[in-house]
Amino acid sequence: MVPSLSLREKLDALPQRAREVILGQDDAVVVVAERFQHGELGLTLPGRPKASFLFLGPTGVGKTETTLWFTEQVFGPDHIVRLDMSEYQTLDRLGLLLGTSPTDPGRIALGFDACQGRGTLLRQEAQRELRPELFARVTATVVFRKLDYQVQCQIAHGLVAKEIGHQARGGHTVTADDSVAEAVIKRGYSERLGARPMRDAAEFLVREAVARDLLTGGSGTGRLEVDPNRLKLRLARTAAAAA
Repeated sequence: MVPSLSLREKLDALPQRAREVILGQDDAVVVVAERFQHGELGLTLPGRPKASFLFLGPTGVGKTETTLWFTEQVFGPDHIVRLDMSEYQTLDRLGLLLGTSPTDPGRIALGFDACQGRGTLLRQEAQRELRPELFARVTATVVFRKLDYQVQCQIAHGLVAKEIGHQARGGHTVTADDSVAEAVIKRGYSERLGARPMRDAAEFLVREAVARDLLTGGSGTGRLEVDPNRLKLRLARTAAAAA
């Protein structure tokens, strides 16, 4: 298959674009991008999936984001299929999944503790726990690592900037410095849940500061700063906003 110019450019740029969106997981997203390149160029065996992946790693490090982003980039919007886990929404059924006692590991053998291990060990653990006929059908086993503090800062800055943009569209001009991102990390980053709660933290902290300013007679415009007395933000009104 000889790709068209537009397809070739799109596929060639896929790894770099993925690294810019999914932060802190360069090795993982390059593996995924390369497999998609092979499949979309028609280099895989006919009659078999272009690629199949097993994503391993702690919660909140980019596995779901990677799935959603690559699906949209390669296949377009509305092509993701989610498995319904409603079977486990009640406490009694959840026990089947998580285990009911220390001696009953349940059906999630690859839990949080296991996902903290090194890549090679994690792959070996997955191979032991999954049925051989299932594991053999996986094109690539991709390990996502825990996010370091620098990556957490990058994510926090991006989330704050996104929320500030949202507020600007509503007529509220807000600025922020590095201390705001640090507050988002303190409030939203979790050793167990990773960066997953940080989006809610960024949205809440910025909106709460704007709301408090509006409720006290301000215009919702100014510079965000950290309230030293509590883990919240406040809006310091500029001279123009105060006038």
